[in-house]
Amino acid sequence: MKGKKVRRLLPCDIFAVGALEHWLGDMSQEGLRLESLGETWAVFRKAEQRRCRYRMYPNGYPEQKQQELFQELGWEYVTMLRSDFSIFCCEDPAAPELCTDPVVDAETYRSLYKKLRFRLLWLLVYPFLYCGFFMLMNGTLYEDIWRGQMTLVHAFAGGLEVLLALLLMLGLMITKAVYAFRNIHAVRQRLAKGQPIDHAAPYPAKRRRLPLSLMEGPAIALLAATLCWMNGAKETPVLRVPDPVPAPLLANVEGEGFSYGDRAWRESYVQTMATILAESFCESRQTGGETAGLLWMDSTYIRVRAQGMAEPVFRSLRDVMVRDSTSTSIFGAAEPVQPGPGETRFEEIALFERRREFDTGEPSAREWLVIARRGKQVLGVLYTGDQPLARLLDEVDETMRRFEQG
Repeated sequence: MKGKKVRRLLPCDIFAVGALEHWLGDMSQEGLRLESLGETWAVFRKAEQRRCRYRMYPNGYPEQKQQELFQELGWEYVTMLRSDFSIFCCEDPAAPELCTDPVVDAETYRSLYKKLRFRLLWLLVYPFLYCGFFMLMNGTLYEDIWRGQMTLVHAFAGGLEVLLALLLMLGLMITKAVYAFRNIHAVRQRLAKGQPIDHAAPYPAKRRRLPLSLMEGPAIALLAATLCWMNGAKETPVLRVPDPVPAPLLANVEGEGFSYGDRAWRESYVQTMATILAESFCESRQTGGETAGLLWMDSTYIRVRAQGMAEPVFRSLRDVMVRDSTSTSIFGAAEPVQPGPGETRFEEIALFERRREFDTGEPSAREWLVIARRGKQVLGVLYTGDQPLARLLDEVDETMRRFEQG
């Protein structure tokens, strides 16, 4: 039925100019006239079987004067291929070619050649620029990678699923860019040597591989599904503990962030979380009341995804808590305290103490700052009250143990 639309899968890359022109001519001999051309598919209209010549002219959409000139030579404008080629068709076998001087023809491919070269170089450089920007925006990562204390594998471990999906997308884009640049480079070299384009270049009778442009859709869908999974089903509360809870540190832990105090305090942890290092993260605040010996207590819990990240996160949390709590505290400077010789429950621990003597003669108030690391867990506690340090360390140990079990 004449006029019916037919869709065909391209047998070769769109930048294999001679082979694609040859295939379009063969389709016209089968009674299929080109209507539109994309990276993966060509749409034809059924017509009488007559051999036509097709030519791909670079440098985008032709101007009206150029179309009129080509029309006088017997060539009709058909469609555009992306923004790179205009497609012309000629039914007269005696009509002259659009371009008769290969050296001049090579110059028409110059801008397209530069465009594809820039695209390929950008795709090759972009991952390194992104990694550098990522580390510069996150001081903890930058310092530890620079010192050789962690690797990029650790840095991106938290977003491994998304990273793999992005690498798949990047691999497809680079492969497409390589094919495109290689084909246009070959065409331009041939023309520069004074040899015209082989408009009868062979094309495979059956495409041996799936077009890369056809794989982009599933890759994008995979990336979107991965992001939805990480932000949905994979996002679970840190821990929910049944009442009553013997450990005061766990009393208000509900798996949700809690913003309080000086803005710098909150932003420091937002920055830590922005590195995608944490598998679980929460902050809680408790004040006095039924809990004996407690005026207030702030706690921050982080469970990292990669074992090697626990140590740099511990150091970062320690420095941030000492700096920010000092800037907002009514107490004096923090004095480091050495744990007892029998303290072996933690792989690493930092202790600081502050005291304040009241002018009214009331007993002095004490503030403890405890940052502990064990396994993938890091827990920071800022405690103000009259409980002894030994009791506070017991509570820290109990808290981490319950998180491990949870």
